[in-house]
Amino acid sequence: MVDISKPTVPSINISVENVGGSLRAVSPISISSTPVKNIASQTHTWAIQGIVSLADVPPMTVLKESTEDVKLVQMICSIGSGTSIGMKFQKNGVDISETSVTVTTTPTDVLFTTPEEFDNGDEITLLLEDLQNNPQDFSVTIRLRRTI
Repeated sequence: MVDISKPTVPSINISVENVGGSLRAVSPISISSTPVKNIASQTHTWAIQGIVSLADVPPMTVLKESTEDVKLVQMICSIGSGTSIGMKFQKNGVDISETSVTVTTTPTDVLFTTPEEFDNGDEITLLLEDLQNNPQDFSVTIRLRRTI
């Protein structure tokens, strides 16, 4: 019996034999199913309008179901003017690899080769440092991939 309570992709296996030029199904016929993974993206943007300072930026808390996987897969960041800002993300106070970048007026788009995984209640914190030549209009957007 196929469990229809979760989305699945059915697979039907039928063996046949040639009897007098006609194909005939041979027992047993089996039906199985493969669970379908639902994948969604969630984005979150931090933005500072005007001149950027090293003030604390509020963190983001990850909320997820126990059956859900959440990974940080991409970020894009830029400033509107000025020279640069150093930035990085932390998970629960520990640096997240591949997120330490120098942000300029040219958008920086990073697809992570090793996406960081998150548990329910993990905190994502944005840290700014090394502001050069009065950077203004900073923004960074992250993309989380959610798989159920």
